[in-house]
Amino acid sequence: MKTVGSSVTCTALCFWALLPLQGSASGAQPQTNQNASSVGQSTTRFLKFRSEAELQNFLAEEPSSRRVHPELMWVETDTAREKALTASALAARGVEKAESDHFEYRIPKPLRGLQTATDVPSAKIWGISKINAPAAWTVTRGQAGVVVAVVDTGIDFNHPALKTNMWINQAEKNGRAGVDDDGNGYVDDIHGADFISGKATPMDDEGHGSHVAGTIAGNLPSESFYGVAPDVRLMAVKTHNTKGEGSKSSVVKGILYAADNGARVLNCSWGGAPEAAEYDQLLFDAIAYANKKGAVLIASAGNEAANNDTGMHFPSNYDLEGIISVASSTNRDTRSYFSNFGSRTVDLAAPGSNIWSVTAGGEGYEFLSGTSMASPHVSGAAALLLSSPAGSQLTPAQVRETLMAKVTQSPEWLSRVISGGRLDVGFIGGN
Repeated sequence: MKTVGSSVTCTALCFWALLPLQGSASGAQPQTNQNASSVGQSTTRFLKFRSEAELQNFLAEEPSSRRVHPELMWVETDTAREKALTASALAARGVEKAESDHFEYRIPKPLRGLQTATDVPSAKIWGISKINAPAAWTVTRGQAGVVVAVVDTGIDFNHPALKTNMWINQAEKNGRAGVDDDGNGYVDDIHGADFISGKATPMDDEGHGSHVAGTIAGNLPSESFYGVAPDVRLMAVKTHNTKGEGSKSSVVKGILYAADNGARVLNCSWGGAPEAAEYDQLLFDAIAYANKKGAVLIASAGNEAANNDTGMHFPSNYDLEGIISVASSTNRDTRSYFSNFGSRTVDLAAPGSNIWSVTAGGEGYEFLSGTSMASPHVSGAAALLLSSPAGSQLTPAQVRETLMAKVTQSPEWLSRVISGGRLDVGFIGGN
């Protein structure tokens, strides 16, 4: 089981798990609507109730409030209204916990290029070979029925390496424009949903999510570009804006959406934030629900070169057996200099330095480094395992246990991650 520390390692408002390289990107923050909180300015509060009866009574008396999810004991309400109630008054109405919707996850403006001369790979998609994905492909390259949700800045689903592998909500694709044909609460969500602007098309306007998606399931033979699981499907869950900011509301709703719409793997290449260090119970509950629905969540461990055993880094540090926390390794199987670690909190390592993958807004590719790039290798590995005859019925906890048991161990990692090693999926192919 994972343990958590008692001090905060994040000193900025938050720390996104992408290492800057060179260059810059810009863009305006999208407008928000009723489907997404305004990042950093939300008046939303979340209240957790002790019982179903007390929750229903509150909703009856506060018609402007709404339940976060039918399976969760949380209500979303307005800060101004909630502030009118004292702590004792809330407790008397059955509230056991109240949380604000104001913590942020931020990504530094992405910088591009090779990281260091000593870690220049001999092949662009070196991580695929390093984790022995081709050996696994002798059994499966992934199944279309296995869906990986990229909970991130969206996906450029027009990119040639991604467009054939996008998840398709057939009811919405074949339905009527402007109508929620499948009754899931989202209109025209053909490839996923946008929890920032509330639009039907979760297009990536930042680039991070598309790069992640390419590592998971990119597939373009003409460019010799492949993700770890090139035949699975990608669900675009846009929870972060063009500045790389995401609110509690956006990430929680995104995770719940992915779980309810059939995703078996959730890639969350983000984490940190001082507010999260206070232990975000709503996010924990949302992930626990996703695990219960059969989805394993892959979380980046962070880029502060810090020991997560003595700090707080969520969601990677949550004590849930359906979360896999990922550190970053180089092509030499050493720890990437920026990568967080933790012999009690980080599960395994995966390639994260100088990772070649998709750029958004065209047909290009780029090198990026970070635990953000390591996590999608593990998401792809989980998708391959769930696509294999021996792994199709595994629970999230069993997926975690299996991948950890099959790592390639080395002295570099024995004291730095729980498994003592780096991801290796060759066992799926019998290696």
